Amino acid sequence: MVCAMPFKFRTAALPSIVWAAVACLAAAPSLYASQVLERGNGPEPDSLDPQRAQGLSAHQILRDLYEGLTRIDARGETVMAAAASVEVGAQGRRWCFQLRPDLRWSDGQVLSSADFAAALERALDPQTLAPYSALLEPLQGAKAKLAGAAQSLSGVSTPDAHTLCTLLERPTPDWAARLALPLAMPFRDGPLTERPYNGAYRLLEARPHSHVLLERNPHYAGTRPAQVERVRFHVTEDAAAELNRYAAGELHLTETLPPGQLQRLQDRYAEQVRVGPAYASYYYGYNLTQPPFKDNLALRQALSLALDRQVLTRFISASGELPLARLVPPLPGLANDSDVGQQRDLARQRYAQAGYDEDNPLTVELRFNTGLSHRRMALAVAAQWREVLGVHTVLRHEEWKVFVSNRRSRRLTQVFRAGWVADYVDPLSFLEGFVTDSPLNAVGYANPAFDRLIRSASGEIDLEQRGQQLLAAEQLLLADQAILPLYAYTSKHLVSPDLCGFKIHPLDHHPSADLYFCAQGSAP
Repeated sequence: MVCAMPFKFRTAALPSIVWAAVACLAAAPSLYASQVLERGNGPEPDSLDPQRAQGLSAHQILRDLYEGLTRIDARGETVMAAAASVEVGAQGRRWCFQLRPDLRWSDGQVLSSADFAAALERALDPQTLAPYSALLEPLQGAKAKLAGAAQSLSGVSTPDAHTLCTLLERPTPDWAARLALPLAMPFRDGPLTERPYNGAYRLLEARPHSHVLLERNPHYAGTRPAQVERVRFHVTEDAAAELNRYAAGELHLTETLPPGQLQRLQDRYAEQVRVGPAYASYYYGYNLTQPPFKDNLALRQALSLALDRQVLTRFISASGELPLARLVPPLPGLANDSDVGQQRDLARQRYAQAGYDEDNPLTVELRFNTGLSHRRMALAVAAQWREVLGVHTVLRHEEWKVFVSNRRSRRLTQVFRAGWVADYVDPLSFLEGFVTDSPLNAVGYANPAFDRLIRSASGEIDLEQRGQQLLAAEQLLLADQAILPLYAYTSKHLVSPDLCGFKIHPLDHHPSADLYFCAQGSAP
């Protein structure tokens, strides 16, 4: 059956995903042509190459610089972006996207379906080393391309300059949501500031450890024309320093809030504090490929059972986070059904079974990326492990890029900070990264039964069956103690009263094109 746009399609008992062409909005005149939107953005972006970027700070910028075929809106729904419509046929295996006719690169050149096809080819080229490449594996020929056994993708075709067709190995209900990722955005190489972009903004300068400056793309005629002329994304790894900059009027929007200060900030800033649920989880990972955690389930169980997550979220993170003993958080608005209770006696029993006691305590290294909130959490976790079990914890903090590299290599890590903000609103987004051969599998988890469940669920169109398979996969992951879940994130920001258009987003996406200054002359 072929379904033509527009229509609604529901997956895995999740909010409806809307396939609807978004009417182009008339470009509003800029009220602040001489002013700059100043944004805190967290760690140094690991890359401004859409196929190679992994971190949230990079993706936030890339969603300004590039536009994919689709995007995720503030309701968590997938809507059209560079594509105007999509037709789905061949029992959910063939997806043909019709591009908007007015697409241009920032240098004025016409953007065609071949540019999107090239992006998919590049993302699956083994030389690119795209960290999210596994998300495109449903494409026919993707695995052969990744393995270096094929020069091109048999599942991608461009019948004409405005049509991109993708043929999948299996039905993939969330395919359009995957194509909203930077991974699938078009790319033309060149020096950063000379590179053409197809998003609402283009790059002016990128200063390491300082900021990235964008300006409005004059050739963008998309669904959300930018109203703010320039945007500066500041590197703000220290949440307390970011707060000070906001208080001094140097930032219009912060990336986060310092831990443990929510009530004080609400008392001071009132409605400028924007906190909401996020479809994201914070956890620690174990390196399952090396001692002491390889083949030692009892030790991993002991460390988890020793933690009081209620204390960690109430007094340490203290910004409305939800204590969590599973990987997949509840959807925003749903209750938490996760058992998070501390079990000290059982923790000590498992610790003894693992071969440790007061006379022979475990010494373990806990690695995390630089940041006040991560340091506070690591100190609190280490204190609870010491109190309950007598564990000696060595804390290691690293700059973001170094940390990510070490975590991926599995050579130096024992326990490490991890977390996941869903790429789209679907439990599969959390679970897929733990498949044995996934490049995102930093823990080294390898369970064939888990892999089979994920493969089956990713192609299952029966929603009830799909949900059961995903739940069973998560239960396997937790039973194997591959990770140590801690809490479900909240999105938390300070937003200047001079800035309008900000909306709480389940994935914490805040494109600059959605933001604008409220009244002329009020911004610093």
